[in-house]
Amino acid sequence: MSDVTTTVAAAANVADRAAYAPDFRAQLLASPAATLQSAGVPVPSGSTVQVLQNTSSMRYLILPQRPSGVSDADLGKPPMPSAASSVPEMLQAWVLLVIHAWLDPNLKSQLLQNSNAVLAQYGITMPAGITARVVEAQMNVLHVVIPPAA
Repeated sequence: MSDVTTTVAAAANVADRAAYAPDFRAQLLASPAATLQSAGVPVPSGSTVQVLQNTSSMRYLILPQRPSGVSDADLGKPPMPSAASSVPEMLQAWVLLVIHAWLDPNLKSQLLQNSNAVLAQYGITMPAGITARVVEAQMNVLHVVIPPAA
């Protein structure tokens, strides 16, 4: 995938409009690449866009691809996190889980198949009634996760 820069402001604008503007949300779902481009979010040539809709009971997380040229030795042996109770702790736990999933194909498979259970093992708990689904990033696919409709 080519290097494309999207600002946080442009991505936040898309998420906000998808949540609060039903016409924009429908357009994004029907024609994601064109809608993103018209909103100032570049879509690399040759890429497809997959829009994932968070709902009141489902939250999507994207497992990033391991960067090319990053060896197991580069990643080291990261520790297991403790229970995460704050946003920074949850972000740190997610980073450690991503690294562990890159190092352990069995863990990665479990994460993709039973996301809530594996997230909980890393101290990341979902509120009652919320199911998490981790989706593996793919080359030439731009995953866009949008919030529930307001």
